[in-house]
Amino acid sequence: MVIRDSIKCMTCDKVHTVRVSVGHNSVQRHDFSCFECHEPIGLAMNVDMDKVTADIVCYENCEKSNSEGVIINLNPHFMIDEYAVNDEQNFSWMQQCQVLMASDIKPILLQDNRMVEEIESLTGFRLDGSKFGDVYEQLGGLNRVTDYWALVKKAWSLTSNRKNGLADRVLKKYDAPAFSGSKRFNNVVEDFVYRLTLPRAYVLTDSAINELKKAKNKNPEALQAFAKYYVGNFRDDHMKRYFDCFSEYFDSYSEYDQAILYTKNSSPVPDGHIATSYGFNKTKMFYGNAYESFTTNISLLACLNNILSGRSFDEFESLSLDKYLTINKANRGNPFKSNGNLALFLECTDSTLRNASHHNAMELVDQGKNIKFQSGGTGAVKKITYAKYLEKCNLILLSISSLFLFENELRKHI
Repeated sequence: MVIRDSIKCMTCDKVHTVRVSVGHNSVQRHDFSCFECHEPIGLAMNVDMDKVTADIVCYENCEKSNSEGVIINLNPHFMIDEYAVNDEQNFSWMQQCQVLMASDIKPILLQDNRMVEEIESLTGFRLDGSKFGDVYEQLGGLNRVTDYWALVKKAWSLTSNRKNGLADRVLKKYDAPAFSGSKRFNNVVEDFVYRLTLPRAYVLTDSAINELKKAKNKNPEALQAFAKYYVGNFRDDHMKRYFDCFSEYFDSYSEYDQAILYTKNSSPVPDGHIATSYGFNKTKMFYGNAYESFTTNISLLACLNNILSGRSFDEFESLSLDKYLTINKANRGNPFKSNGNLALFLECTDSTLRNASHHNAMELVDQGKNIKFQSGGTGAVKKITYAKYLEKCNLILLSISSLFLFENELRKHI
């Protein structure tokens, strides 16, 4: 469904007629620039899922208008062909759905170590290739994901503050589709994060868990010692990083939502397509912050690789664990680069983008289409599309989600 309304820029009085596709969250934010003066405009859509109604609300530098103006297409879940952004008859999301659904899901499902029936019920994919349900859900989208996160976040905070009774009260409201486990904190958080990785990003988790099984078969005592050390020395700090990372991500979810279905389905954002909302001021620090958390927590993969290599978890080829934890974070994945399954986790890392973020050397250019950045603030000037930046943010978030699930599995081996 598309809601059509007109708004006026409060800076230059330029009227824009917005065509906003209704998404799957109770609130979706759209940030773009005025067609005339290029000043930022921000609006939101409030969606009532029960009454199936939607209302556009002006937030920044705009007000409602009774006049017709230049067409602006805004979509919460899909990129739009750059040349169709101002097209009155634009329904490019339909074409994007076809592209994402064209590839076969079967090989991915067959690699998953969960029951096929469970995957089908959660994703909307059948092994025979047929589809059912809402296309957004079929592609791995979760209706009301921001509402679910609000519950998880509150319960996580309460649990961290040892308010378990209050956390249990919050978790009673968690009603994600096909969730049948007890509504205890660990179960709910694991379920929520697991859903983030479906349908295809879960393969990353599966690869790490398979390596965990190999380590158990190779040296169960060493794995148990590793699990105990992890819980006693790493887990609390790691969980705080995950909480902070998820919180920052969902604070601006409307931006990342434009690219998340592509990342979930291992499909790159198509060339020539742009994000119609470009609130870069909200997202410009996320990749750098996520990179720091991720490259700290992957120390666990390096320790696991030590066991797989026939050593103690804290014994590297030429240094101790304490020494390893002091090396540059960009190099912390080097010990397991030759392990094909674990090395998959490194595909989301881009140290040049991280360095640019942390040196405040990134800016949005070309009226929201591109990001110009310099690694460390002094390196060569590079450009990527804002759409590709969102893709990178989603990729590292899903990799962090998979690492979180791996840590939960490791904890069970004490």
